[in-house]
Amino acid sequence: ITPILEQMGVPESRVIRCLLAAMPAGEHIPTHHDTGDWVPCCHRIHVPIRTDAAVVFSAGYTEEQMWRVPTEPG
Repeated sequence: ITPILEQMGVPESRVIRCLLAAMPAGEHIPTHHDTGDWVPCCHRIHVPIRTDAAVVFSAGYTEEQMWRVPTEPG
């Protein structure tokens, strides 16, 4: 994890929680918005460790404002 944090310029001392998740091929996470009092108080970072060209990762404040996030290596 340390090399990833270093690449992003995030000191380990700023990490409160780190979660690694495996997504089986062909699965998807439905469009959703994180809610709760904690949302404006933190910064979430999603880092694909292994992916391919068929993966689509999108982000945005509303479904109409979604944009595709590049997932190429680097």
